[in-house]
Amino acid sequence: HGGRRVWVESEVAGDHVLVHVCDDGGGVDPLLRDSMFEAYVSRPNDGARPESVGLGLTVSRQLARLMGGDIGYAYTDHSRFTLRLPSAER
Repeated sequence: HGGRRVWVESEVAGDHVLVHVCDDGGGVDPLLRDSMFEAYVSRPNDGARPESVGLGLTVSRQLARLMGGDIGYAYTDHSRFTLRLPSAER
């Protein structure tokens, strides 16, 4: 689903740390964006991409939520997955 250029950004937002993983590809099919964090969500096979997003996003979201955070996806002019986790107490 990604492009040739991939970059990672981070920021502190209140009491959370955000890690953004971005790429310049065409992004996830808009029809899958609401359900892509569910296990084995499938899309029609066009021969160019896998049919299923598998378990990776499902497990990632579950782990993030167990740690008090979450993970999400957005597409503007590029794809962006954002992991939000609570800041460590000091």
